[in-house]
Amino acid sequence: MSNLAQDLQKELNVLIPNLPKKIAVATSGGCDSLALTFLLHTFCLKHHIELYSVTIDHKVRPNSTAQSLELHQLLTSYNISHHI
Repeated sequence: MSNLAQDLQKELNVLIPNLPKKIAVATSGGCDSLALTFLLHTFCLKHHIELYSVTIDHKVRPNSTAQSLELHQLLTSYNISHHI
């Protein structure tokens, strides 16, 4: 496990002493939200927590729908539940 993943696990254990059964994370597709989603995925697998990634297709940019679908394909290829 990477140092970043270990640090996240320590912080979550302090912030959330009684782990939930489900966690939702907003994933925009940017590098920050993707990193958080993948770190949470590792954490949730270890602790038997259901992870749900959620993306809002705001349709402000002409390519937002295509980007949302591409993100969906990426996340589901890693067995991460993703909802647009």
